[in-house]
Amino acid sequence: MPADALAVFIKFRDFLVTLAPWIILALIAGAGMTEMLRGREAGGPRNHRSLLVGAGLAFAAPSIFGTLGFGLWLALVRAGFVAAALAAGATIATGSERSVVIERWLGAAGPQLPEAGLKDQAKRLWKAMTERFDEVGLWFFGACAVAGVIAVFVPYQIGFDLFGRTVWVGALLGAIVGTLTRRGTGMELPLASLLLLKGGANAAAAALLLASTPLPFRLWRDGARGWIAGSLVVVSSAAVGGLAGWAFL
Repeated sequence: MPADALAVFIKFRDFLVTLAPWIILALIAGAGMTEMLRGREAGGPRNHRSLLVGAGLAFAAPSIFGTLGFGLWLALVRAGFVAAALAAGATIATGSERSVVIERWLGAAGPQLPEAGLKDQAKRLWKAMTERFDEVGLWFFGACAVAGVIAVFVPYQIGFDLFGRTVWVGALLGAIVGTLTRRGTGMELPLASLLLLKGGANAAAAALLLASTPLPFRLWRDGARGWIAGSLVVVSSAAVGGLAGWAFL
């Protein structure tokens, strides 16, 4: 392995080591939010807009907490960006669409259970966390493996030419890549780190992270609405990343 590729690989490995505690914390926090929202939905309408926003934030917890590995301010901005996107999506989506998405993010609604003791609550939290890890682990570690291979074998100049030479072009390309990631799994985190290591502008990495935002309908696929939503996410992510990415990373 060439010396420069080895140096990049070591930096990438160190980033993943610092990121791991945040992912674990995210799984715990997301599981806790999921259990709390499951209790709420048992006693109220399942398609409420605020419930969808809360479910989306719980679903996006691995991504939001993982962003703390890049910096506190970027994590806060990303949390606000996700909340705003979810609120807008909840307003546009129909009641039946909200019900389907909430069930996908929180799990099927079950019977309202009596107040559980501490031991039972701990069991529910552990079950919710392991269920979430099954999906997060597959996509996150898969992205880490792919990014690790790219870090070693793809020249620095390619990353710089695509994502770093011109800030706004890099931000736009980063936002497009972000919309293609699996949302709520944190798989965009190693990709953003790879961009920075391979000469990408800070704006490109920030736009990639912001664009990986969960919404109640599929970007680029649900007809005209999906294409419009996808375009809005790309433009807004690129704009925020391009204007303030230098300050966050």
